[in-house]
Amino acid sequence: MKNQENKKKNRIIIILISLLLIIIISFAFLFYKENQEKEKFITEFKQASKEKEEVKDELNSLFDEYETLKSENSSMSDELTKEQKRIETLLEEIKKVKLENNSQISKYKKEIKILRNIMKGYIVKMDSLNRVNIELAEENSELKNVYLEVQDENKELDKKNKEKTKIINKVKKIKAENIKISALRKRDKKTKRASKTKKIKICFTLQENEFSSSGLKEVYIRIAEPNGKILIKNKKNLFSFNGKKIAYSLKRSLNYQNEKMKKCFHYKTDKKLEYGDYYVNIYFEGREIGEAILNLK
Repeated sequence: MKNQENKKKNRIIIILISLLLIIIISFAFLFYKENQEKEKFITEFKQASKEKEEVKDELNSLFDEYETLKSENSSMSDELTKEQKRIETLLEEIKKVKLENNSQISKYKKEIKILRNIMKGYIVKMDSLNRVNIELAEENSELKNVYLEVQDENKELDKKNKEKTKIINKVKKIKAENIKISALRKRDKKTKRASKTKKIKICFTLQENEFSSSGLKEVYIRIAEPNGKILIKNKKNLFSFNGKKIAYSLKRSLNYQNEKMKKCFHYKTDKKLEYGDYYVNIYFEGREIGEAILNLK
């Protein structure tokens, strides 16, 4: 009876020991597996973290490279700035990406490749533009030299033309000769006395000049009193001379036909004249062509 009980107890012990071994082995296996998964997770975490930092570094490096391109070619600044903004957006996005999201990191790596290819395209474009600019600079240098040569030739021609114009104007210039100024009293009798003078008579002869233009032209006469004031009938009696408006005493029209022409004009005074020297200047075709002095006592 005791033997049977012992056998029964031994069986129970064996069963319990077996169960305990199974439990220990199971826990050991689970612990090992958990350890393996933990190590795998840490490795993958470190790798993902490294890849994320590499992506960020590449994006920052790309940003700087685009900035360099901008400084080298201002004409493409807007296009390059647009790509830089795209990089900034990607940098902001990647900060929010979880490390376990491998697909997102792969997506950003593809974006980097696209951006690098775009940059290569810009570099090729810029090299092409630089070559064109060098060629244009060489052409511009040649054109500038040609322009300077032409400019020098034009200056020389302009100088010659001015000299010719000066000669022509000199040849065309008409002068007044035989200028005679006299004072007249009543009944047009000559006088030397200022108090008796009623009119001032101006006579002169226009020279013959075949080079000057013919036709109806204006002659202006200025009579200055001893005090320097011009004898005038109306304050509006003005004409242009040397770029200024000056007063005149007499204005008459002449039909000049390139031949000698003797003319006399009278200035009738409305006031009592003072004694002294009266200066008479004659103007024709925008030039002063003669002068004379009348002395009244």
